[in-house]
Amino acid sequence: LFLLLAAGLLLLVRSVQCGGDSFLEMTHLAEGFREEIEKQANGTLCTSEGGNAIRSELAREIIQVLGLVLVCLGVVWGLLLCCLRSRIQLAIAVSQVAAQFVAQTPEILCVPLAQLVVGIVWITFWIGAASFMLSDVPSDYVPTTSFRTQLEAAGNGTQPGVCNGQWPQGFAWQEQVDCQQNSSPGGLSCWRCAPPRYMMDCWFAYSFFSFLWHNALLIAFGQCIIAGAVGVWFFAPKSDKGKVFKVTVSFKRASFHLGSLAFGSLILALVQFVKWIMYYLSKQAKAHKNKVAEVVFACLGCVLGCFDRCVKFLNKNAYIQVALQGTGFCTSAKELFFLMARNFVRFGTLAMLGAVTHRVGVCFIVLATSVLGYLTLEAMYPDVSPILPVALYGASAYVISRLLMNVFSLAVDTTLYSFIITEEMKHRADFIPENLKSFIKQRDLEGEPSH
Repeated sequence: LFLLLAAGLLLLVRSVQCGGDSFLEMTHLAEGFREEIEKQANGTLCTSEGGNAIRSELAREIIQVLGLVLVCLGVVWGLLLCCLRSRIQLAIAVSQVAAQFVAQTPEILCVPLAQLVVGIVWITFWIGAASFMLSDVPSDYVPTTSFRTQLEAAGNGTQPGVCNGQWPQGFAWQEQVDCQQNSSPGGLSCWRCAPPRYMMDCWFAYSFFSFLWHNALLIAFGQCIIAGAVGVWFFAPKSDKGKVFKVTVSFKRASFHLGSLAFGSLILALVQFVKWIMYYLSKQAKAHKNKVAEVVFACLGCVLGCFDRCVKFLNKNAYIQVALQGTGFCTSAKELFFLMARNFVRFGTLAMLGAVTHRVGVCFIVLATSVLGYLTLEAMYPDVSPILPVALYGASAYVISRLLMNVFSLAVDTTLYSFIITEEMKHRADFIPENLKSFIKQRDLEGEPSH
């Protein structure tokens, strides 16, 4: 808020600053801007100071517009903060409770690490199997006959050739030794086709879809485990919050709802598969020199990419419902829709605050790790170049920070769901963490029914 207002005022003052004025000496921005505006009104703007500091009138107008936009954004941001004060306080309290869960359940960090190990093993196996399928190029993928001209074999910028008319593309090469033996009625045929190093068929498509489905299922299983552990911790009595086996219980529940997780993963895998089909068709259109079709398929791929993100968001929240309520995927998705419709302001505020917290957390962990690593390296090995070690420190810190902040973000979302479920329950809510007690009505804490 203050940065927006300060930046806007600075731009406005800069836009009317005269050449004889020192910008750094203006300590009262509002008074300086008022004085310059009075000069404009009197028609004596910068006539005695040698003209404006910014000579171009267009540049001054652009800076003024940017300054006004920043000031307006700051005012709107301030009004939103005032109107959403209680929602922001709830989002902060939810984040604090999620941090308490992570602190009291350090074993939950093993879930993304286990996912990472399993994912690496699975990807390595899949890459090995897919490499055999990709490299198995049939002998008739490109024509085996010879052609008289390079245009006929390789094409040009507007016309495809017979050797590279499909993707993955082959290439044309010219026979040098045995060209005389490849004669035709129209002359010598010296151009031949060479197949590409890889190709894609229906078997690879099936394998790729299997990869997408298994990857989505692995992510869904981890999300359900983390959400279930947060639910077990949140609804446990205060005296048992540090004693209950949260991850073990959640793992059993996630295994029981494996069918729901597989169904949600199937939906996501289908969307992703169709998105990659659009990419494949775009490449085929490019090989056929069809610019219109290439752009159309690329645009469809972008649209499906946005839809992919929406499905990921809905799936993640549906898995939270599955973990907390124990319902199937479709029922959880329906309840999720109505729950978010009833509390869209809360979810929006938490999403905005969560996005900032996520990025700040990742940046802080990476920077802190890199700086500490650099200082340690300088203290222990002052003669060693720090570039490569610090780069490795930063890369490893980035991976770990993403895993940690993903767990924290999912814990925040699950905590908000648990809080809303607590609000809508008809029995005692004395198990709720201290940070959220002030947001629960006293009659709910005492066990009186809500009306």
